[in-house]
Amino acid sequence: MISVIIPCYNFGHLVGETIESLLNQTYPDMEIIVIDDGSTDNTGEAVKKWVAKDRRVSYHRFDNTGLGATRNRGLAVMKGDFVQFLDADDLVENRKFEEQLKLFAAHPDVDIVYGSVRYFSKDPYDPEDRLFTTWGPNEEWMPKLSGSGRSLLPQVLKGNFSHLSSPLFRRTIVDKVGEFDNEISAVADYHFLLRSAVADANFLYHDTPGTYSLVRWHPDNMSKNLHRMWSEEKRMRQKLAPLLKGNKEAEENNENAIKSFSIKLKKSWKNVFLSGGPFDFFKKVLRFLGLERLAQKVFYGK
Repeated sequence: MISVIIPCYNFGHLVGETIESLLNQTYPDMEIIVIDDGSTDNTGEAVKKWVAKDRRVSYHRFDNTGLGATRNRGLAVMKGDFVQFLDADDLVENRKFEEQLKLFAAHPDVDIVYGSVRYFSKDPYDPEDRLFTTWGPNEEWMPKLSGSGRSLLPQVLKGNFSHLSSPLFRRTIVDKVGEFDNEISAVADYHFLLRSAVADANFLYHDTPGTYSLVRWHPDNMSKNLHRMWSEEKRMRQKLAPLLKGNKEAEENNENAIKSFSIKLKKSWKNVFLSGGPFDFFKKVLRFLGLERLAQKVFYGK
C-alpha cells in the first residue's frame, strides 16, 4: 500500500483536485492522509466530501504548527509500505504509482524512485501551460541522478535535485531518515532528500510520460520569497555539515554553498537588483538580451 501524505493550510479551493488526481491513479491500493494545519478556510468541508465518497481518504486537523510538523503528523499515522509526499495544490499523473512500483519490483535494492516534474499555472493538461521550469530558459533542471546516496552527495549538494512530489519512497528509508525539520520549513523538503542521500538511499531516476508530478505555480509559492529561502537553506546546510564528515568533496561543496548564501544575504543594492522581487523584470530583460552572465560578473564578480 502507498501512503500519500498531504499537508494542507488554506487550500480548500484546490485540495479536491489533488485528491481526485490520486483517486484517478491506475494503481488503487493507497491511503490518502490529509493533515489540516489549522486552516481558516473551507479545507475541512472540502476534504470531508471526499472522505464520505472514498474510504481511502482520511482527514486530520491540528492547530497551526508549520509545514514540517504537519508532514510529521502524517508520518505518525501512515500504514503503507511506500510513501508519497504531495502538497495540497499539486497533482500527479495517473500512472505514477503503477509505473514506479514496477521499477521497485524490478530493482529490489532501490529505496527511492523518482521522475520529472512539470509546472503549470492554470491547466496542467494544456501543452501551452506545462513548463519544465518557471525560471530561466524552459529546460529540464533536474540532473537525473541514479545510484547510492553517499556517492551522489557531492553533486546533489550543488543544488536541489528533485521536487519532493516526484519521489516514491520505500517506508524503510523514510523510517531511517526520520522526521522533517520544522525549523527550516521552507527547505525541509530538500533537507529530507539530502538526509536520504546521507543515509545512503539507493536512488533510481526514470522519465516516463504519464508519471509526472504536476506542480502548481502561483503567487503564494513559498519559493518566491528568496530572502527566506536563502536564509533557511544556509541554516539547513549548517545543520547538515556534521553529517558530511569524511566525504571531503561533499564537505567542500556544502561549505561553498554556505559562503554563497552568506554573500547573497548581505543587504546591498547589487543583491537586491538581481535577486528577484520587484526587480525581476530587469533580470528577464537582461536574459532576453543575452546579458545576464555579464550582469552577474559586474554585480557578483562571477
